[in-house]
Order: sequence, then structure tokens, then C-alpha cells
Amino acid sequence: MKTVCHICKFKMDDAFDNCPQCGTNLADANAERFILSIAADQHETLEELGVNVMLTLTDKRIIMVNAEKEEGSGPVRGGIAGAFIHGAIEGYKAAVDGKALKLRAITSIQLSDIASLTVEESGFLKRFRLFTITDKDGKIYYTAFGKKAAPEWESEIRKRIG
Repeated sequence: MKTVCHICKFKMDDAFDNCPQCGTNLADANAERFILSIAADQHETLEELGVNVMLTLTDKRIIMVNAEKEEGSGPVRGGIAGAFIHGAIEGYKAAVDGKALKLRAITSIQLSDIASLTVEESGFLKRFRLFTITDKDGKIYYTAFGKKAAPEWESEIRKRIG
């Protein structure tokens, strides 16, 4: 019997206490609740190109999973931006399908640790929104995704951080 994570939908052949992809407590599905998920770019600094991540918002944290399929990526369409989004979506689909992923990094930010959130227009023709999250220890996280999803994400995050 397969075990499926109620947050990231990762399918596992074995039962674990915590999801090996996002770290969610699998024994208690009520301990954390899924809110939103989207393909995005995560940036270390504003001067560097971003990496593809699957961004997931729960009622407790923001999870950024940077992963790729082990067997390589599928066809790329739509230039650089299309390739970034395509890669993140394909990585997420692989997790949903339970295929092997090569995890590069997982970042988890507790909503209770967020000190500030700013949202700015960015990119060519201002087609993207850059979310800058600063935690209580002063660490800064930069995440960018399409402007259509930004209002819902901003609203949901602000509602949870007060």
C-alpha cells in the first residue's frame, strides 16, 4: 500500500513518520494543513538567477522544494522563463507521481518566524512578483512567480503572519 503525503502529495512505497520530501508529520494529517502550491523561482540574492522550486504554503510554514527528475527533464518551451516554470512543474509532477526525484534543497520557513513580507513587481514588463521574506533572525528569502497568483499568495501569507 502506498503512503501519500497530505501536503506535497509525494507517494511512498513505505510508511514513514515524516514525509521524506517536505518533512510533514504523516501520522497526524491534522497537524498541518495544505493551503496553496505553485512553481516559482527562489533567489539567494537579487543579483543571481533563481532556481526552480515548488512553493507550498501550509497553515504553519512555507516550503520550497528544489528538485529535479532523476531521468532528466522533458521538452522545454517558451524561452528561459518557460524553462524555469516547466522544470519546477515537471519536478512537482514527478513528486506527485511518486517518481524518483533528485532533491537539491528543501527550505522550510515557519510562518511564526516571519518578521516581514514585501511584494514588488519585477521582470520584463513587470510580469512577475518578487516576494521578499525576512525572518526574525534577519535571514532574507527571495521568491518570484507570476502576477496572477501573487494577490492570493500575499493575502494568505499576511493572514497567517498577522
